[in-house]
Amino acid sequence: MARHRADVVVVGAGAFGSSIAYHLAVAGAGDVALIDQHAPGSQTSPRAAGMTRQVFADPMGQAHGRLQTRSIAKFAAFADETGEPLMVHRSGSVAMATTDEGARWLADEIAAGPGQGIEIYAIDSADLRGIAPYARAEGVRAMWFTPSDVYLEPERLAAGYARAAIRHGAALLEHTAVIGFLQAGGRIAGVHTADGPIEAPAVVLAAGGWLRALGRLAGLSLPAQPVRHQLLITDPLPGVAPEHAICRVREARVYVRPSAGGLMLGGYEDSPLVVPTGDVGPGFSIEALPLDPRVLHGLAARVARIFPDLAGARPRVVRGGVPTMTPDSWPIFGPVADIGGLFVAGGDNVGGFSISPAVGELLAEWIVTGRQPDLLAPFRADRFGPWPHDAELESVTLERWRLHYRPDPLPGTPATR
Repeated sequence: MARHRADVVVVGAGAFGSSIAYHLAVAGAGDVALIDQHAPGSQTSPRAAGMTRQVFADPMGQAHGRLQTRSIAKFAAFADETGEPLMVHRSGSVAMATTDEGARWLADEIAAGPGQGIEIYAIDSADLRGIAPYARAEGVRAMWFTPSDVYLEPERLAAGYARAAIRHGAALLEHTAVIGFLQAGGRIAGVHTADGPIEAPAVVLAAGGWLRALGRLAGLSLPAQPVRHQLLITDPLPGVAPEHAICRVREARVYVRPSAGGLMLGGYEDSPLVVPTGDVGPGFSIEALPLDPRVLHGLAARVARIFPDLAGARPRVVRGGVPTMTPDSWPIFGPVADIGGLFVAGGDNVGGFSISPAVGELLAEWIVTGRQPDLLAPFRADRFGPWPHDAELESVTLERWRLHYRPDPLPGTPATR
């Protein structure tokens, strides 16, 4: 049922939006309305890989890693905190490098880990057999292991947060499209929905692949390019167990982890399908996203020596979503310049699911208190100037995609306009 007023409207009920709405409701933010043109947690979020990675060598990566560490603690406490079930596997994660340059990246990360308070250490092929028996060290020059990384199956997180938000007094307006924004005196004043206006002094844009398209309705040019990301899950395989570690092969840009007795594989191809922002409007659904298993077979071929069990394994699931890439490969959180009361949570860069509990808690704190949390400061929306041209944004963000597992910053890659 449509509402006419709220204290905060959250647009988008994926992992970010549902977490923000829940934490706003718990924090006593008043009348919270969570709006989505689909059912909560039904679009890209449940199609995520659901993995964490906490250790990075560069400053922005370390800031992201701190959000992951905080989220891991919240994943572990999720059922007690929200009353919703969530299975979390503390498997740890392995990074693999197949070149001398990649080995140097890993050495830098091993050196950075203690400063972040994260246990991380180099491993060899004998260690790998005990940590991830489904993997081999064929052609691998170096590896590290982080025992505290986790993975989870993603279907329950966003929907669980949405249900918990409702129990704490938030209103859910599902199957309700936002078609515009109310503004007055340089401030946000609410949203226009297909069912009528909702007045509110604060609005959060957490619309995932719809972020740039919706931002334009408010007069913004948010640098968030939707790109298709795919993964597959095989039939169950002998010897694969839930406690086996996540593995990432850096130069191949491929990740593999256990899933439902089989193996999940995903990664970053050279020429991903770009979803034009003009196509991601009211009425678009992830179910309409075309999938191409050939991409995943190509990624599997890159790592066939390392994961031999993938050869000949039948894919039981092939799925994909539309994460958004930004020009510097890091997300956007916080208020929007020039429009008071409007906040953004997006530009996940295929890593938003793993930080959504912490982001929801911290952004809710920011909205309620007016004080910027230190952990979100590096990701402020106003670090970017306007990006009005889709072609330029597409070019820069696709380069970031193709170099996804490299350490940052990349020399010569523009970060802002």
